[in-house]
Amino acid sequence: MNGELFSPGLGDFAAIAREVLGRGKSLSFRARGRSMHPFIQDGDIVTVSPQKGALTIGDVVLVEAGTGRVILHRIVKRQRAGVVTRGDAAFVCDDLIAYGNVLGSVSVVSGRGHAFHLKNPFKYMIARNIIPLTKIFRKSLVRYLIKKQ
Repeated sequence: MNGELFSPGLGDFAAIAREVLGRGKSLSFRARGRSMHPFIQDGDIVTVSPQKGALTIGDVVLVEAGTGRVILHRIVKRQRAGVVTRGDAAFVCDDLIAYGNVLGSVSVVSGRGHAFHLKNPFKYMIARNIIPLTKIFRKSLVRYLIKKQ
């Protein structure tokens, strides 16, 4: 590849993510877009791990939301047939995602001088909009999570 950065297309990325996570391995990639702002920012490195155990409200998950379309959003509701997700910066929820289309859960976010695990008590409150993710709160939360490591 002569030092070129591998940048798969969306359909390729969905297939790669499904394959890697299906083998029980974690996958790291650069997040693109602003739908999870300010918690996950454009350019942050996100590590997704295979789903272990039940999905819970507040989990940030990588899902296949259509043929080759992959999104990284927070679970805001669980239903019998699947989960409903929404980006932290969005006002409208996504369509229902079948459980089989949940590829994995975000375990680590790093970038902009921070790195932290998403195993924290705040994910449920963020999903329910109990805690608004203002820029000031995000900085405080990042400091708290870094101290907990």
